Amino acid sequence: MQTASDLLKKGVEYAQNENYKEAENCFRQSLELDPDNPITIRNLGNACAADGRITEGLVYLTQYLDMRPEDLETMGHVLYLKYNYCVWNGLERMQERLKKGLREHTLQSEPKLLFLGMSFEERYHYMTKLAAENKKLTELRSEKPFALPFYHHDKLKVGFFTTDVGPSPCGFVIASLWDHLSHQAFEWHCFSCRKLSNKPEDAALITRHKAAFDVFHDVSDIQDYRTMAETIAKAEIDILIDVNMLINSMYPSLYYKPAPVIVNYLGYPSTTGLTWYDYMIADAYVVPTQEEHWFTEKIIRMPNCYHCVDTSPESHPGVAPRSILGLPEKSVIFACLNSPFKITPRYWDMWMRILKAVPNSVLWLRSFNFETDDKLKEEAKKRGVDPARIIVLPKMPTHADFLYCFKNADLFLDTEMYNAHSTALESLFCGVPLITCPGESYASRVSASMLNAFGLPELICPSEEAYEQKAIELGNNPEKLNCLKAKTVALMTPNNPLFDMKQYTLDFENLLRQMASEKGL
Repeated sequence: MQTASDLLKKGVEYAQNENYKEAENCFRQSLELDPDNPITIRNLGNACAADGRITEGLVYLTQYLDMRPEDLETMGHVLYLKYNYCVWNGLERMQERLKKGLREHTLQSEPKLLFLGMSFEERYHYMTKLAAENKKLTELRSEKPFALPFYHHDKLKVGFFTTDVGPSPCGFVIASLWDHLSHQAFEWHCFSCRKLSNKPEDAALITRHKAAFDVFHDVSDIQDYRTMAETIAKAEIDILIDVNMLINSMYPSLYYKPAPVIVNYLGYPSTTGLTWYDYMIADAYVVPTQEEHWFTEKIIRMPNCYHCVDTSPESHPGVAPRSILGLPEKSVIFACLNSPFKITPRYWDMWMRILKAVPNSVLWLRSFNFETDDKLKEEAKKRGVDPARIIVLPKMPTHADFLYCFKNADLFLDTEMYNAHSTALESLFCGVPLITCPGESYASRVSASMLNAFGLPELICPSEEAYEQKAIELGNNPEKLNCLKAKTVALMTPNNPLFDMKQYTLDFENLLRQMASEKGL
C-alpha cells in the first residue's frame, strides 16, 4: 500500500512532467491519508492552477499560506495568480504582507513583482537586497570577474544579450532598431539565449532579426554561467546590452564582466541592484533626475522616449466592422487592451464610475482566458454596471488582425502600476489616443514618456481624479473626442519623434559613443 509520502512524491513527478491531472489525483489521495500536510496542499493548489482552474487552485494555496505565512515565494506566486486572473479578494492585504516580508527577508528568485507598485525607492532597496543575498549570485562571488583589456577596435563591437530573437513583446518592438543599425561605425553581435521557434509563422521575423547582425551567436544550449561569459568574452565585445535581465535565466553570467561595459536596456524597467551593470538607458520621464539615485546603474538618457518602436507592423487597411466584434455602432468605446494582470481594483472602480457617468459607453477588454473574462463581468455587476457593457476582444490569429480591430477604440484607458508599453505604441499607431496618470516607478511612467514624445502631453494626467474627469469629459463630448482622435491620426507620421526609428537609432548609437568615451574605450 502506498503511503502519503509515496503519493506526494509521485504527484510531484507527474507535475514536473506537466501531467497535472495525474498529479492532482496523487495529491488528493495523499491528503486522504495525511489531511493536514501543508506541502501536499500547496502542491495540489499549484496543480489545479497549472491545469487552468485558478479559483480552485487559489483556495488550496491560500489554505497553505494560512499554515505557512512565512513562505514569501508562494505568496508572490499567489499574488501573481490573483492579479493575472483578476481575483481581487484579499489582494491589497496580501500585497502589503508580501512587501513587509520582503523588507525582512530575501527570496532566492524574484516572483513577478514588477506590477506590485513598488516605488523607485522600494524597488532599489529590494533589488540591492536580492543582489546581496541571492544564493546563485553568492556562489559566483567566490570567483573573480574577468580582467579584460580595453580593446580599442576600429569599430565599436556592441553585443545584444537577449531572449528576444523571434516573437516576443520586446522582439516585435526592437526589430526596427536592429534594422537601422549602422555597420560603418559599429560591429553588431547578438547572443541569442532562447531556442529559436521552428513555427513557420515565426520564420520571417527570426530571419529579419538575424540579418540585422554582423555576427549571430546561438548560445541557447549554454547553461553554465562561466561558459556563457567566456563565449561573450571571446568575441571581444566592447559594450554588452542586456535586453532582459531577470527574465533571462542566464543573466548571472554577466557577473564575470565579459565586456568592459554592460548596459540594462528596454526589457527590465527597474534597477538591477547589481554593480556590474554600468548604465541603464532611460529618458527624462521614466526616470526623473530626482529619482536616479535609486539606481545602481548610471542613468543615461535618450533625448525623447527610451522605448523603441516597430515602425512597420503588418496591418490590414481600414477598420474591422464593429458588428463582427460585438461593439455597438453608436457608443463610445473605452478600451484597455493591456494584459489583465495590469488591472487593479482601484482603477476598475474608477472605470466603472466613468461608465456610469458616460451612459452611451462600453469598456472593451482583451481576452486572455474565459475565467478572467467572467470574473471582470462579475466585478462590473458588483459595482452596479451592466455586465453587457464589458465587451471582450477574443484572441486574434495574427498581430495584423489585432491592429485591424484595435482601430475601433475611441479612447484607451491606461493602467496604473504597470502601464501599457508596447500596447500604448499600438494604440497611437492605430490613431487611438490614450490617457495615463504617471506613478512612482519606471514601469508606471512609460505611457507618459510616449505621449510626451508623440505630441499629446495634455493626456498625461497629474492625478487619478484628473484622469477620471478627462475620460468623462471626452466621453460626453463627441466633438472634442473626435478632434482628439483626428489630432492623433495627424501626428502619426514617419517623422514623429516617437515613431522615427531612423533618428532613434542615431540617438541610441550616440549614447553608445558617450559610454565608450566615458569609459575610455
